[in-house]
Amino acid sequence: DILSETAFADTLRIAASNGIAVLPVLWSYEMVITNLSNGVYAGHGSNLITNPIATQSYIANVLIPMVRRYATNATILAWEICNEPELMYEDQGIPKADIQRFCAMIAAAIHTNCPQDVTVGSAGLKYCSDVVSPPCTNWWKDSELMAAHPSGGTNARLDFYEIHYWTNWVAQ
Repeated sequence: DILSETAFADTLRIAASNGIAVLPVLWSYEMVITNLSNGVYAGHGSNLITNPIATQSYIANVLIPMVRRYATNATILAWEICNEPELMYEDQGIPKADIQRFCAMIAAAIHTNCPQDVTVGSAGLKYCSDVVSPPCTNWWKDSELMAAHPSGGTNARLDFYEIHYWTNWVAQ
C-alpha cells in the first residue's frame, strides 16, 4: 500500500525511537502486473519503467524532494529502488534494458541528492552473478547500470546487493 508522507515520517520516528533501521522500498514488480488481485494500483506502472520521460518526471517531482527531505535521517539504512524487478521481465516481458535504465536513473538521482545507499531487492542470486550460467548475467553490476544510463555517470550504481532467497528457486 501507498504510505502518506505523514505515515512515512511517523514510521521513521517510531523506528528511530526503537533503534530500528528502515529500508524503504520505492517500487515492486507488481506495478506492471495487470492481475487485479495485486491491488488497485497493480499493472499501471509499465509506462514508468519503459518511458524515460515518465521516469524523469517521477524523479523530478516525487523522488528528489523525498530523498532530499530525508537525506540526513539516520534511520534510513538505504533506499531500495524496486522489489524483485527481474520478475517484470520474467513474468510480463518488460525489456531488461528498460528495467536497468529505470533503476540506473533512480540510483543516479538518489546518489546525487542524498548520501544514503541504494540497492535493488533482487529476485535471486542468478541476477547478481557473472558465474551463473546463461541466460542470466549480473544485471546490477556497475558497468551494466552505467551503460543503461550513461548521463548518470558513476552515480548510476548500487551500493550493495540485496538478494532474495526462495527455496523453490534454488534450481533455477
